[in-house]
Amino acid sequence: MKRFLYLCVGSLLSVFVKAILRKQDPKIVAVTGSVGKTSTTQAIVRVLSESFRVRGPMKNYNTELGVPLTILGMESPGKNVMGWMRVFARAFRWSVTNVESPEVIVLELGADRPGEIRRLASMVRPHIGVVTAIGQYVPVHREFFQNTDQLISEKRELVLQIRDEGLAVLNADDERVYAMRNSRRIRIVSCGIENSESQLRAMDLSMKISPNTKDVQEHPEYLKPVVSMRFKIHGSGNVVPFELPGAVSETRVLAALQAAAVGMELGMNLVTVSKGLSKFYGPPGRLQILSGIKRTVLIDDSYNASPASVHEALEVLKNFDLKSSLGIPCRRIACLGTMAELGAPSRKEHRLVGEHAAQLCDVLMTVGDAAKAIADSAVATGMSRDRVFSFSTSEECGLFLQERMKPGDVILVKGSQSTRMERVVKEVMAEPERASDLLVRQGIFWEKH
Repeated sequence: MKRFLYLCVGSLLSVFVKAILRKQDPKIVAVTGSVGKTSTTQAIVRVLSESFRVRGPMKNYNTELGVPLTILGMESPGKNVMGWMRVFARAFRWSVTNVESPEVIVLELGADRPGEIRRLASMVRPHIGVVTAIGQYVPVHREFFQNTDQLISEKRELVLQIRDEGLAVLNADDERVYAMRNSRRIRIVSCGIENSESQLRAMDLSMKISPNTKDVQEHPEYLKPVVSMRFKIHGSGNVVPFELPGAVSETRVLAALQAAAVGMELGMNLVTVSKGLSKFYGPPGRLQILSGIKRTVLIDDSYNASPASVHEALEVLKNFDLKSSLGIPCRRIACLGTMAELGAPSRKEHRLVGEHAAQLCDVLMTVGDAAKAIADSAVATGMSRDRVFSFSTSEECGLFLQERMKPGDVILVKGSQSTRMERVVKEVMAEPERASDLLVRQGIFWEKH
């Protein structure tokens, strides 16, 4: 019954949305992928805001209800009947009257079952479609996707639904996404770092870590260095230097590349794109650098975890060298939660993470039953048992970490959503009063779950 009501509300909203889009005629940019959708969507909104009136998603609104709500500029009323009446009232009013509208609407398209991307994309008929990356595994709870090939086919639907005169922006470093260029005859812009065939390519990447003089003066108890990724974008015969504030990973650079491709398609030059990206800090819980108590540095990657993203985060921890950049001796601590929903490969993938962590961590902490394989593997690889700790809950881990932290420690916190690793971050962050702004999954709903 719940699913039936959901579909009925979504279908009715889609009728109004089509009428609104015909009337307002904004440019539509749609983003999909298994990894990096939200970061890329936010990067695109940030870039386009330099030159256009732009509307983007509030929260992760990427479903058959979320996409219409984004177009209407409204938050979900949840179970509030009066709230839904206000949603439909606005939908009707906007479909029949002239209202000030955005020039560009940026949408995030998700899918829990086959056919959803096609329905969403056919409803909005995007001028530009962006495909980010395909994860290594299909989450086992997604019973409607039996294998990765089905998921790839679902994401490919966005490319198939782009307007004939439109553009597909593809990640050239993900071979499964890059192969979508052969799906139909349409203009393509490929973006990448490793792939030399990329039409828009980031090169000469380097991480910069420097002292934060202002913070040191105002909060001497904090240690939060200024970090950024520097690189050059090569494309269309031009080479333009870029700097992404707060960025520490290639994932953020790829999001910036795809945002640059969208901006250029809409007439922006790379200099203006660079200005927009200089204000792009990424969403909470995705490799964000925060100040910890006791003059420590936190790498908050608590939003979610897959094998590929955990290995990437460990490399970020490895390269985050306070000693060479600031002259501060540091320990590297990894707090890793279970990687959920991997299915049969779960134990193998957790053990591979343990082997990786043992090579670069001074202290390792794990959270959750499955993550014990990370700890066992790290010890088997040669890490001393007295530097490896396992906990059942993130709260236990956070309290233990608080006792063991020392000035100069760099601490990575990462795990699947179900392990709620943001609670570890909240326990040891220097500014817990700012948790609602800085951390993922905050608010009354998440306090109860």
